[in-house]
Amino acid sequence: MALGLAATVVAIVAGAVLIGVQSVPAPEARGIGVLVEGTNSLAGRGYDAGLTVSLKARVIECGEPVAVTLTVAPTAEFWRDNADVLRSQATVQVAVPDASISGIDVSTATDALAAVVDPQGASTDSDGASISSIDPDKETETTALEITVPGWGRSLAPVVLSFTADWTESRSRLGGCYLSLPALAGHPTVLSGAQLAGTAVPLEEELGTRDANVFEVESRSAGVHAYWNSDYEVTRGVASIDLGDYTLQDATSAAPDTTLAGSPAWTCRTTIPDTFANIETQDPGEPTADFNITGSQTTTVAFSAERIQQILEQRTCATFVAIEAPGAGTKRDLLLIIIGALFSIGMELVLSGVVRDQQNTAA
Repeated sequence: MALGLAATVVAIVAGAVLIGVQSVPAPEARGIGVLVEGTNSLAGRGYDAGLTVSLKARVIECGEPVAVTLTVAPTAEFWRDNADVLRSQATVQVAVPDASISGIDVSTATDALAAVVDPQGASTDSDGASISSIDPDKETETTALEITVPGWGRSLAPVVLSFTADWTESRSRLGGCYLSLPALAGHPTVLSGAQLAGTAVPLEEELGTRDANVFEVESRSAGVHAYWNSDYEVTRGVASIDLGDYTLQDATSAAPDTTLAGSPAWTCRTTIPDTFANIETQDPGEPTADFNITGSQTTTVAFSAERIQQILEQRTCATFVAIEAPGAGTKRDLLLIIIGALFSIGMELVLSGVVRDQQNTAA
């Protein structure tokens, strides 16, 4: 009976430990920040900075760092407004929300479209750019990089940044894990841009008058906040994952919306409000500005119906991906068979012991 009871307990515990899946809440979405020194983000494009950020992460093995390739690809509108300013040399600043990235390298892409669609498959020129400085900040878990691109206004080539990052955490003992991808567009990128610009301050400190705005952006995990600034917001992005032999699971949030170069991908697009008005000066029935304030209360904002619709449709590409190792299903089935057999043997021994004890008692 004791042996049977021990086998039954072992079967139950083994099933709970080996087959169970760890449920982990999605982390706070932080963003990739990008600033290009000396550019004008207002001319010709409203308040859009005119940048597209593309990221591809290659999963090597759960528990191991992922290989990340990040491209910064300006739009034609950006070059129309800034090519002359950047003709001799450009300084591109990038903030990655991770202070422990390694294996950092930079280059430029020879094919702008390939650099956006498949950053890891695009041809690159290793002499097209160089890293001027790398500044990891453990306190805010951010790495700030400064990249020098000679003749960027002539080449118009996207900047390609590659590194390895520990963005996975265990999900199952059978080989599954979670992968966190940062935001590539929207408000999370504004805060990272503010960190690069030096306008972000600790949460416990009051914001000063620099970049003063009615909107604020903040991060609890980084412990900083800043005023929202349209110059810092990236508005176009695409993230994709090279899973190798791994498979995507239903627990992924959010599900990919497309496939690029054979990899699941997430596209994102945000829009920046470009019309402002004092609602007290507008006549009934006239077109409404994107957001409106009153003369007496400038901290209260009324959004137009069109702006609310834009906000509801925005995505940032921040993704929390659940993946499963190859053969995990087969291993799970085999373990279930073994555990079931062990449980059955244990129960049989317990029942046999009970019957034998009853017979001895009757005798």
